[in-house]
Amino acid sequence: MIRTPPPGDDGRRPFFEQLARTAGVREVGAACVLRPVAGVGGWAGRMDALGKAEQRLLLPPRPAPADPSAPADQTEAVPVLSPADSALLRALAQDGRADLGRLAAATGCSESTVRRRIGQLRDSGVLAFEVEIDPALFGYPIEALLWLDVPPGGLRAVAEALAGHQQVAFAALTTGPSSVFVMVECRSVSGLHAYVTDELAALHGITRIESAVTQRRTKRAGPLPAPLAEKRTGAPSGRAPAQ
Repeated sequence: MIRTPPPGDDGRRPFFEQLARTAGVREVGAACVLRPVAGVGGWAGRMDALGKAEQRLLLPPRPAPADPSAPADQTEAVPVLSPADSALLRALAQDGRADLGRLAAATGCSESTVRRRIGQLRDSGVLAFEVEIDPALFGYPIEALLWLDVPPGGLRAVAEALAGHQQVAFAALTTGPSSVFVMVECRSVSGLHAYVTDELAALHGITRIESAVTQRRTKRAGPLPAPLAEKRTGAPSGRAPAQ
């Protein structure tokens, strides 16, 4: 699963060209994510250990209601990023838990300025933090990738059902031979079998399922692999990236 900008004039080769020339790669197949339908805010199963009241405490505050007296054409100003902001975002992308001292050194600003600017960028939506967790630590050591064949007329119902499945860490409508891609986390192989034969089998519209069990994760969310980030920044692995 990749995020890549379109080819530019910066001299870098497009990602797929790099991938095809990587030693050991014999064939490349790709599908475009048309629309995520589940797991956009993270895998719901990571909240299992918390009660509903505890889960509500972790939710972001609701936005204030719109001011009815404000002009109808009033729009929120888009923040202008300074060179210091760009340096701050780069530093946080490498280590989302970097302390204020390191961020101040990276930006050339004082710690109080960095603290204030982080708050401003988060309030404006430019900066958001995403915590990546290992489901195995929560008792879900089996991860599987599923490709579902669903006719166009059944996509809406299948997507809505997947969004409510506790096992689904991520699901999306895609191009390619299969129209739905699903990543699931299960407590055991028998649990994966039960999910496929019970919950997925109960959904009308799925005509074929292809599955693969993940043997080992070599890279999770974030712009840099953990060993490479550690080498470049001197930070210990396991840090949470900023998006």
